[in-house]
Amino acid sequence: MAYIFLAIVGGIGAVICLAIVTFVLGRRKLRSPSYATYSSLCFNGVIFGGLYLIPRYATDFSRSTPIICHILPRFGQALLLNVGLHVSIMTVERYVAIVYPFKYQRLFTRMIVVTVILALWFLAVGLQLIISGIEYANINQTIVDKCAHSRKLGNTSNLINAGFTVAFSCLTFFILVYVYTRVLIIISQHHRKIQRHLTPSDEDQKAIKTRKKAIIQAGLLFGVYLVFFLPFILVTVLLPYLTFSIPLYNFYVHVLRNMACIFPFIEPLLYLVFTANIRKEIKHVLCKNKPDGTIFISNSHIAFVTIEKTNINQSIKRSKLLQSTQTQI
Repeated sequence: MAYIFLAIVGGIGAVICLAIVTFVLGRRKLRSPSYATYSSLCFNGVIFGGLYLIPRYATDFSRSTPIICHILPRFGQALLLNVGLHVSIMTVERYVAIVYPFKYQRLFTRMIVVTVILALWFLAVGLQLIISGIEYANINQTIVDKCAHSRKLGNTSNLINAGFTVAFSCLTFFILVYVYTRVLIIISQHHRKIQRHLTPSDEDQKAIKTRKKAIIQAGLLFGVYLVFFLPFILVTVLLPYLTFSIPLYNFYVHVLRNMACIFPFIEPLLYLVFTANIRKEIKHVLCKNKPDGTIFISNSHIAFVTIEKTNINQSIKRSKLLQSTQTQI
């Protein structure tokens, strides 16, 4: 049952991420370096759902083919780490855009952003595939069950995979903690400056609301990482060294693993909700085919009043125009 759930999640998540990345790349206003990392994050979700979750949990193909059962688990874990690295880069990018707006255009050019994205994919995914492929080629051909050999803790690729997992997870965690702490400090300093005025202006009140919104958004993104991803990574690394326990294993397989597999699809949706320009483009696409003068209101009385007000305004404008022409004559 758990395998069916993960396969369904992979299919739905891959479709959603594919729709998002297609929409972002298809809109001219969104073709900028600031959205390149987001497009790469969505593309990572497409690969994670379509090339990892579905092949591994929908059929027995991944468990019966030696090279697939050797590389596919490491490939999926690398894609999970890639999500954390993308979230870190996007968090730093937004932090620089808010704190250092004049340096942002110079620091985050198209060439720099593309180079960073390619480096993330190579470090998180490329190295894992290269190391796993080299080790699989060196496995003794006399070993009958290569899949069982691939699951042993002493394998070189497993040890390297654990090292990459710990390093990248700690890096992502420290970046998110640092940025969120800095955002809290900067906002609290600005808030104290505003409170010095006895009667804050409307602009100050709007600034306070905007900063509170920024705190909530950053807290949600950081909280999703802490809840959905970090516990799974920690238990994955520590589980081979812990005393075997059936409740712990069931909790790891049925709860932590499922939450981690949902994580690559939650982050793109959160950034979609929190990014105003993408929301505006979606509203523009949804409303561009709306006919002029059409009122989508369920209450007929409100629609009638609206139409009456429109007719009255038009008649007033015509009367004023007539009076002005008579005066000129």
